[in-house]
Amino acid sequence: RYDAESVTYLAKIRLKELRDKMSKMKTGLTAGERKKAAALLIQATQLAAEANAACVPLFDDADYAMTVSPGKERRGLWHRPTERTAAEVDSTVKKFADAGFNMLFVETIWRGETIYPGSITKQKEYFVGFDPLRAFILSGKKYGVEIHAWVHTFFVGYQGRSEEQSVGPILTQHPEWALVKRNGEKVSSAEKGYLFVCPARPAVQDYIASLYKEIRSSYPGVAGLHLDYIRYPVNSSLEESSCYCDYCRHEFQKLSGVDPKEISPGSDPKAWKRWLQWKEDRITAFVRRVRAENPGTVLSAAVFPNLAEARERKMQNWNVWAHEGIVDFLAPMVYSADAGYVADALGGMRSLVGRRFPLYAGLAPFLKLTPAMMLRQIEAARCGGSAGIILFATQSITDEQLHLFRAGVFRNRGPALSSTTQRRSLP
Repeated sequence: RYDAESVTYLAKIRLKELRDKMSKMKTGLTAGERKKAAALLIQATQLAAEANAACVPLFDDADYAMTVSPGKERRGLWHRPTERTAAEVDSTVKKFADAGFNMLFVETIWRGETIYPGSITKQKEYFVGFDPLRAFILSGKKYGVEIHAWVHTFFVGYQGRSEEQSVGPILTQHPEWALVKRNGEKVSSAEKGYLFVCPARPAVQDYIASLYKEIRSSYPGVAGLHLDYIRYPVNSSLEESSCYCDYCRHEFQKLSGVDPKEISPGSDPKAWKRWLQWKEDRITAFVRRVRAENPGTVLSAAVFPNLAEARERKMQNWNVWAHEGIVDFLAPMVYSADAGYVADALGGMRSLVGRRFPLYAGLAPFLKLTPAMMLRQIEAARCGGSAGIILFATQSITDEQLHLFRAGVFRNRGPALSSTTQRRSLP
């Protein structure tokens, strides 16, 4: 696909880039790794001199070979399961273990349903007769991959154009639990079609906490609980803000003497700030509860990296969670095609949570990142202070990216956590 002129032009650029990169690699590579990278670079240069297009993938391989691959690093993927047999699960886990991953965040509860056969809510019809969570745990042990139960917290249903359109079993059984926007509607516009339960209601928190207990008691081999949608829906405008259900309005008015539906940032800034803090406190209280009820479990959360935005628009104060130690690591969703943004966002978080608290960068191959873009983002995440990498999601991973992982950034496979009792030893 390259003509001779294009090959010569590209080779000139790549050769300069890689020579500069090699000269800067003073540490991080073994003598053997440096020798291999140099040999690949020489081979690619020789082919480039002949305008041979075979030099292009060789330049990539040289780039991968001279990329540092830390021996101790958490490497995970978010995974929505579609496997319906133990053999299919085994194939999935092996595929990613062979590419250097040591964690898999298996979507276990979404839209109010579980992938496993439980006794609290409905199992997804797609999996009836099969227990994929148990199969993932068994294959994880076989290949040295931690299996974390990725759970949607307050997002429980959907209404809109989708094959999975469903209010879901939770809101079907308890319609009074629905989160209510200021305009009286229940379906999110900012997150089109999403339905949330009210995070403040004690009955809602009891129900969701019971699901997490069920996972831990039924599946002791699960390495951890990974909280997603541990927040309010995006408050993109005053009318989209939430929750104004009877419970929230009554409880806040009892506390403050003010009906939250009668105030706004402009009419009463002090009361409005107190209203936002009241909602934020409900989320944090629930995280504390999950931590207390699952003391030996690795607990983590997917979060928005900009703290001001996370607090103001989603009532998600992950900085408090980190400083209180009620989560073991955070996975900031630094989704972008720009490696500079990844480094800056992680650096901003690192300045808040401190040098030692584990951040695992959530990167976005779903944005159709090329292997070169993926490589630069992983390097940027490491420079930004990330102790691990989590990719969203398995369905977006290409064969070319898998080659990058195996030959480059993840070739020295990091160890899985040997025991959930060692959760405080996470890097």
